[in-house]
Amino acid sequence: MSHKIQLLVNEPCHENWNEMTAAEQGRFCQSCQTTVTDFSQMSDNEIIKYLAEKGSKVCGRFYTDQLSRNLQPDTGKRNTVPYAMNLLMASVLSAGVAQAQVPGSKAPIAKEGDSGKA
Repeated sequence: MSHKIQLLVNEPCHENWNEMTAAEQGRFCQSCQTTVTDFSQMSDNEIIKYLAEKGSKVCGRFYTDQLSRNLQPDTGKRNTVPYAMNLLMASVLSAGVAQAQVPGSKAPIAKEGDSGKA
């Protein structure tokens, strides 16, 4: 059974992101003396991994569409049916094209007025 992970911001920060000093994974806030992690460019998987390593209480910058929804971890399972169907269809179509391009014997072309006698 999968766990649902949702990001919640209980106390939004009112400090200006652009005025913070650049840091390795975000910016350093002089007001609260902590690094604010920039999650806005991270995928759901990257956010989940970061939170698993650092803990649940972090200071971060998010886009609004990253909040109040369940994070969708990549399970690593890929649906190979569409790929297999496309491969099969391409094989069938290319076999038909290849068959249509096989040179056959050419019938002689008769000219008008030519009775076929030499």
